[in-house]
Amino acid sequence: MKLNYLFAGLVAGTALLGSCDPVCDDAPSKYEFELPMTISPAKDTFRVGDTILVESKFSDMVRNRADNQRYHLTSYKFLPFTSLRKIDDTVGLSDFSHVEVLLAPCCGYTENTVSSGATYLEGEYVYLNGMYELSFKMILVNEGTYMLGNSSGIKLDEFARSQRFPGKCDKKEVGAVVVVNNGSDNNIYLLENSPNPDILRVLERPQSDFYDLGRYAFVVVE
Repeated sequence: MKLNYLFAGLVAGTALLGSCDPVCDDAPSKYEFELPMTISPAKDTFRVGDTILVESKFSDMVRNRADNQRYHLTSYKFLPFTSLRKIDDTVGLSDFSHVEVLLAPCCGYTENTVSSGATYLEGEYVYLNGMYELSFKMILVNEGTYMLGNSSGIKLDEFARSQRFPGKCDKKEVGAVVVVNNGSDNNIYLLENSPNPDILRVLERPQSDFYDLGRYAFVVVE
């Protein structure tokens, strides 16, 4: 009988040792990579005919917000996409007909229309010599108040979530946030006068629903 107990204990101990994962033991609570972006000129009011430059360039040592460490992400697919919503009406759909988009030849971004009629810019960063790059310009065509949004589709795509990198624990959630202009206020106050209730709800959770989605508000006048 004692031998049976001893054997059972050895089996249980072996199972526990086999389930130990040093990578996951030292892993952060999640991976939430920060993707820097610059929108310039950084101001709240533009005129019809003005040009806005949107660009993102960063090294492949990418900061994880959860533990403030940098991880080496090579040829990583971040699945970026960009929206443009007119927030002084109640339509709410992303619509790039209000601007003329100039896509940089270096970067794999295209304009696409989905079944709802909304238009988005989507594609992927160019990865070269240890750097990620994405850029485009918008020439402003119509007056109004707008909100530009920049996001990563990692959380929505099973393949993207499964990508490997050194030090990754597969048990942890993987995502990314776009940080515009080093985390400035990005004219969030312009949302306060929107007649669209969906836009007003963004103000209830500004960090997750505005800043982490790479959003930037601006006005276009004649």
